[in-house]
Amino acid sequence: MTKQPDNARGAPDPAACSPDRVAALREAYESHGDRVYRTARHVLGQAADAEDAVQDVFLRLLDGSAPLPDADGFSAWMYRITVNHCLNVLKRKRRDPAPAVEDAGVATPAPDDASPLRAAERAEARDHAAHLLARLAVQDRTILALREIEGLSYREIGDVLDLPQGTVMSRLSRARERLAAIVERNPQEVM
Repeated sequence: MTKQPDNARGAPDPAACSPDRVAALREAYESHGDRVYRTARHVLGQAADAEDAVQDVFLRLLDGSAPLPDADGFSAWMYRITVNHCLNVLKRKRRDPAPAVEDAGVATPAPDDASPLRAAERAEARDHAAHLLARLAVQDRTILALREIEGLSYREIGDVLDLPQGTVMSRLSRARERLAAIVERNPQEVM
């Protein structure tokens, strides 16, 4: 597929894209948009940067520069594109480790039966987790976010990061040790 014409902002023009490509983008965003945002938010550390990353990742789908994988591999492919994009953003900004998180935690839909108190407790826990993760190196934040927040299996993380499963397991172990050391050195920050 040839690259679509760009608009004034340098993004592909949706009107110039095939209807199938636009429909696939809409479906991908509806089913993966929240996960792409959460992953970007945890890797980049800032909500505004994560929002920009979500746009960039989905524009890559729209421009047709990357062929869409089959349904079985789509989720891992989305995580891989997201993580790689975020790592490139961090390289450009030269900010590893990320500064302290200044904005609110990642928004997660609350269950319908949640009380305001439970919702506030969950938001506080998300903020606290984001603050602790922001103190880790990018590699540690990324692998912990994929496993502990996104719930990916070791195999899926290996697919996303292009690592053997044993390497994923050892990096996760070291990242958990580093996180525990941060908590141990700063017990006043633990809820």
